[in-house]
Amino acid sequence: MFESFFDQSKLFFEVSYLEQIFRLVLATVLGAILGFERELKNKPAGFITFMFVSLGACLFSLLQLNLVSMLYHATLENSDFKEYISIDTGRIIAQVVSGIGFLGAGTIIFNRGNVKGITTAAMLWVAAALGLLIGMGGIANYLIAFVTAVVLLPLMLSSRRIGRKLSNRFKEHRVFIAFEEQHELELLAILKDSGAIVKKTFFHNKYQSNGVHYKEVYFYFSVEKDKTFDDVVRAITQQNWVLSMEDI
Repeated sequence: MFESFFDQSKLFFEVSYLEQIFRLVLATVLGAILGFERELKNKPAGFITFMFVSLGACLFSLLQLNLVSMLYHATLENSDFKEYISIDTGRIIAQVVSGIGFLGAGTIIFNRGNVKGITTAAMLWVAAALGLLIGMGGIANYLIAFVTAVVLLPLMLSSRRIGRKLSNRFKEHRVFIAFEEQHELELLAILKDSGAIVKKTFFHNKYQSNGVHYKEVYFYFSVEKDKTFDDVVRAITQQNWVLSMEDI
């Protein structure tokens, strides 16, 4: 039974019923793999949505192939049809790509300058691409689709943790610190010891209260690889000569 399952000698649009079923199942499973991560994060488009997107894209691919096969055999049976039949092997697939664009746009929310749902929209696009790829068939396409889904899942599951580490490493933090002026050098030393890499400072204000001289300064800094922004905040705020510290 499986000897002809992946028969590469056949025309690409000649697909057995068994292989069509296999493609639909594979597309559904890989779509579910991508949707699993979105489901865990309670996103609007989750497990079921991704399964249907990948399955639907695969169905449209098979529809395209079956139409080509029907027209091909029709022209073989009656050569006069060649003058009237034009076969475009990518027309339906092209419309699927456009349709997924509208579906993805529905998951994007813009509210007061904040944009949410872009990652979900992009993943829906990838799920549709996997479905189309599987629907077109071929061992190479199956392998590409499978590897893509298997690699993307752990990456997406750990994306927040990886993003947080990269953010701590490269993000520039801006804080406003009010402190006793006589401790300025000590403040700079604590910033360095706690992992802050000071890029620049801006003087804001200087004043005196109850005989104590205070200084207000804006600090711009990134954080060392093995430290976090919270470590810096904790080290500064526990000093009794620090009046206030604000993240801006």
